[in-house]
Amino acid sequence: MKKIIILIPALLISIIAFSQGISFETGTWEETLKKAQQTGKPIFVEFFKTGSDSCEHMTKNVYILESVGKAYNDKFISYRMDVGKAEYAQLAKSLKI
Repeated sequence: MKKIIILIPALLISIIAFSQGISFETGTWEETLKKAQQTGKPIFVEFFKTGSDSCEHMTKNVYILESVGKAYNDKFISYRMDVGKAEYAQLAKSLKI
């Protein structure tokens, strides 16, 4: 019985892991550029700001959808930039975001 109880959460976790939405890169912008050059894929950049209701909605309700992941993961290298952080503030300003 204990083995079954342990297997159920493991199965659920594996199902969720394989049915995920957009896979955003976790490295630096420079690493993301290099990966895009190596793969020949364009980069999808999601500019967001922590605490923004619309940004939080997209993160929690849209980017996690399997259909969205299928549409983006094969065609793009996806990267997230928090425009509230100093490292991206100048870029966001120059792009008028």
